[in-house]
Amino acid sequence: NTNSTWCLYDSALEANLALREASSSEQLNFFDKHSPHLTIFMSDFDVQANDTDKLKHVFSTLQEVVSNSSHTLCEIEWPRDPSSVVNHGFYSMYPIKKTVCLQKLSNDIVRALQGYLKRPQEIPEWVNKLPLLKRLRKIWLIKKYGSPNVFGEYVPHITVGYDESSTSDLRHKILVSAVPGHGIGCKETAQSLCIAMVGVGGSVLQDGVLSIISMGNGTRS
Repeated sequence: NTNSTWCLYDSALEANLALREASSSEQLNFFDKHSPHLTIFMSDFDVQANDTDKLKHVFSTLQEVVSNSSHTLCEIEWPRDPSSVVNHGFYSMYPIKKTVCLQKLSNDIVRALQGYLKRPQEIPEWVNKLPLLKRLRKIWLIKKYGSPNVFGEYVPHITVGYDESSTSDLRHKILVSAVPGHGIGCKETAQSLCIAMVGVGGSVLQDGVLSIISMGNGTRS
């Protein structure tokens, strides 16, 4: 069974609230500063927030991707059970089912935005700590495409917490307790594509949203 009425949004807020109540070092705040989201592509762009002309080109490029694609109405699915929570490093996350639709949408956007990326890209510290073969693959993707998490390395997820101090075991227990164990999963359709500036842990800043494109017809607001 699945529930499609604000299910993922509600669950993300519940998890973030539980993490914040349990730890004063939790840095994500979905109530005042950040917005829960599913990342499609994140990179360092050679575009400033006050560069209106270049931003218009970026928005137009993304509108074209959405308007010309038949795969943009992607389903976003999360089992919503205690076994479907992940703590990775400082991050607390809900893993989202990887579908052909989400993968293709990410691939198309990555390719469309290559001309707007900052070069060279900085290699994140965590990448340099990976095993050799995986590290080399990630570095190649960063240098060529601007992100270590694209194409075959794309893993859809919703980050609900970022805490550099509390233990992974504690955060895992909190996440599990915040998930109802009734087996009713979340299954929704992506409604919009958001272009935004990011904060700590790759979070979307509520006051950093630059544009929102409707996934249904490519219109922008």
